[in-house]
Parts: sequence; C-alpha cells; structure tokens
Amino acid sequence: SNYGLGLVMNGGVIRVYGDTRPNSPDDPPGATELAQITAADGSGLLLTVVSPGILTKDGTWRLRASGLGTARWWRWCWADPDPQTQSTFYPRVDGLVGTELILRSDTMYAGLDTAIEQFLFTLGLGT
Repeated sequence: SNYGLGLVMNGGVIRVYGDTRPNSPDDPPGATELAQITAADGSGLLLTVVSPGILTKDGTWRLRASGLGTARWWRWCWADPDPQTQSTFYPRVDGLVGTELILRSDTMYAGLDTAIEQFLFTLGLGT
C-alpha cells in the first residue's frame, strides 16, 4: 500500500448500497447507504499490496449496517470527506457484492455487525 491506489485509499471506508449501481463512481450513489465497512476499531481501512495491481485487506474489517435491504454494490471512498455528489475529483471505486466483496449474507439490517469474509480487488492493466 505504498504506491498508487493503495496509498490514496488507505484509511478510507467502503459504503454498501442496495438498488442499482450508478454508471460511474463519479456519479452520486442514487441509493440509500445500508452499511459501512471500516477497520474493527472503527478507523479507516488498511490495505496490503499482494503484487503489482492486486490489493487485499489488512487486519480485521467489519461491516456495520445502518439500514434494511439487500446489499448489491459498494463504493470505496478515500479517508478525506466525500460529499457523494457528481464529481471527478474524489477518488472512488465501485464494485459488486459477491464479486470483489464477499459477505456471509447480502441481507442488511440495522445493528448487523459482521466480519468481512474477503475483499480482493484486481486492477486491470490497460492495453
């Protein structure tokens, strides 16, 4: 996590949503936030570089739900404030639950507090 995306996103948070994922991370979520994923102590997420282009979670990550619904997609935001409005400035990465983010269950309800099974994110290399 000493370069690239790992450096920018270290200390960030993953926000979990239901409904349909927007076309781009530059777009507002357009959905109610169902949960947040942080480190077990509530601080920002830490990352480890497995190899160039592959990041994995470091330490214990916890999902803490605040809403009721089915988790469909996630948005990874950096540690600095992000208003979740239309913007090309804020570093964001969107993905799907069940693909990069593996949960024990995709059912969210207020008070749910569970460990994250897996978060493995691979960067595609341009051609």
